[in-house]
Amino acid sequence: MPFFRYSRSLGRFFRIFVILTKRGILYLKLRTVFIPGQKDKKRIRKTGIDTAQFARVTLEKLGPTFIKFGQFMSVRPELLSAEVRYEFRSLQDKVPPFSFDEVIKILDTEFKVIHTEIFSEFDKAPVASASISQVHRARLLTGEEVAVKIQRPEIRKVMEADIIIMEFLAYLGERFIPRLRKNRPRMLVEEFSNWTERELDFQQEGKNAVHFYFHFKDYEGVKFPAVYPELTTEKILVMEFIKGRNLLDAQEEAIDRQAVVRRITESMLKQIFQDGFFHGDPHPGNILLLNGNTIAYLDFGIVGYLAKELREWSFDCLFGMAEGDINRVIDSFIELCNVNEDEIDVHAYRRRINEVLGDLHVCQICEIPFSSILERFLNTSLEYGLYVPADVVIMSKAITTLEGTIQSFAPEIKIIDFLKPYAQKFLIV
Repeated sequence: MPFFRYSRSLGRFFRIFVILTKRGILYLKLRTVFIPGQKDKKRIRKTGIDTAQFARVTLEKLGPTFIKFGQFMSVRPELLSAEVRYEFRSLQDKVPPFSFDEVIKILDTEFKVIHTEIFSEFDKAPVASASISQVHRARLLTGEEVAVKIQRPEIRKVMEADIIIMEFLAYLGERFIPRLRKNRPRMLVEEFSNWTERELDFQQEGKNAVHFYFHFKDYEGVKFPAVYPELTTEKILVMEFIKGRNLLDAQEEAIDRQAVVRRITESMLKQIFQDGFFHGDPHPGNILLLNGNTIAYLDFGIVGYLAKELREWSFDCLFGMAEGDINRVIDSFIELCNVNEDEIDVHAYRRRINEVLGDLHVCQICEIPFSSILERFLNTSLEYGLYVPADVVIMSKAITTLEGTIQSFAPEIKIIDFLKPYAQKFLIV
């Protein structure tokens, strides 16, 4: 592997090396305790350090690219344990906002005109700030109130440099650590690179938002912001400004929680099973509560796609789970994964899945999260050698995030309460 490919990332490589070295030394200190008076071979004992949490904090210290990588890995059950994936889902990428002078510079450069020729108002303080971008409220000269999402300066260069380093580390891992080869780390980094590219392309995010707006333009109680394509570039996204409250901030208000949860759940199920185009990260920060129990979705960088055939098989699995029809779930999933029965022990797989899905009958009584059963189902399928399509994994992550959102907002309401009537409503016999 030619070294010059990585020469422009040497400075960043050194900073990453320093962070990893410090974290590695700290991990060893926390992991071991020296016992006075014992022989050397008995002087070290293990302690109860939370390895998953330690890994999450390490990624946060490494910066936005590695935080995004952790989020990307959190939907890969074939590579990480459930404990680590759960911890990685809580990765935070909130950072201080960049200066308003930089905001104006980006606006004028991207629009190729002075921003005052487009906006009559532009708030200096952002309404939200994250590792890739920040959002400002503004008003167009034509009077419309808009949200302006602006990409953080130099973030593309930083992330591209980090990905080059990841490629180098993946190459070393494949070459010198044989047990890593089966996970194909170089291909994994390539997938992550493509995933990141979609998040950095605000024009693509704008197109995603337009698709959602089209699918929900006549859907009561659910809103997606209108996009201004003529004002959207690779680094700037201009959308309708929606005034609302974060779901978690509205917990104490006198609202119809049942109606709100129904709209969130049914709108996500519509996206997945009817439209085949769905929001990949419906956490509470990406859903606003408006007047009249109306909800609005935000942030469309990560989306999932399900082709018609995948939708039909996935829907059949959902209906089987909602009805507790385990054989229907297994048969549909085997079709979905295009299983070659000569390559896996189908009888053993069926027996094991019957055990896993047996909890479906008691999940409400015993308060077992539906997403935990879904995750066990996917993990077991992977253990038996089934190839689960990537978009199905993203779908399961979206459903898991959806259930977490519902539990945060209204713990007394269970997602499974809505699955059965939804499935019965749209099932084509």
